[in-house]
Amino acid sequence: MDELVNDILNGGANTKKFYREVDDEKYINIVEEESKQIERLGGEIFSREGITTPEDMERYVVDNSEDIEKELQEAIKGLEVDFENIDEGSIEDYKGASHALILDSNHYSTPVPGSKEGTTRIDTLNLPSGGSKWMIQVLDKKVEPMDKDTLLVDGTSYAGGRDIEIEVGQYWFICSG
Repeated sequence: MDELVNDILNGGANTKKFYREVDDEKYINIVEEESKQIERLGGEIFSREGITTPEDMERYVVDNSEDIEKELQEAIKGLEVDFENIDEGSIEDYKGASHALILDSNHYSTPVPGSKEGTTRIDTLNLPSGGSKWMIQVLDKKVEPMDKDTLLVDGTSYAGGRDIEIEVGQYWFICSG
């Protein structure tokens, strides 16, 4: 994901062409989606609840994840479009010099709060073609983009739905092997 962000910020990629499939042949621009969700979470939910500190935000998100998910889904209603109504661009708009495969929601879901404080998890994991297992690693510093077939040192096997222990300020990444 960091590589995609770097490509967008440094490579001048046109984010108006970045869509993901959300429902049977319906697509949503990921930049518009994120903007609406941030507006709802930070501008409405946290303000309404009087939440101002990162610790209170984290606690509220963990304690109210189902309600928040519903509100975030409500925030993006109406942004969905048919495939014919988008300019999908070309694959070069979506990848940088390393040309790493960008997996979509068919391969993994968005991280959600884990079962206890200080954890997160990914509920849905489907290996891409050629993959045999998922590996994760939690680090105290930002993870730089890796070249394809990089050997993951100190990685831990991961299965969907298991808690990943992580603290505020730490970084984690997942890859298939």
